[in-house]
Amino acid sequence: MRQARSLQLPDQERQMLRVKEVAARLKVHPSTVYRWVKIGRLQAYRYGRLVTPGAPDSGPGGAIRIPESEVKGHLAA
Repeated sequence: MRQARSLQLPDQERQMLRVKEVAARLKVHPSTVYRWVKIGRLQAYRYGRLVTPGAPDSGPGGAIRIPESEVKGHLAA
């Protein structure tokens, strides 16, 4: 079995948001946020590991968190 590596986030990205919080800030449905994560439009982490767009889910459990800097980038665009 392959060991998952823990990712160290830069200080500016330590503020992580839940999908529901991101959806509220971007004024979209949470399903849209999940879809954007899946296609790679938003970078996300699942308890310390990067969610790879297009890759099969690595198993059940683990909440998705999105760096606040990703959301700010979409608000600026």
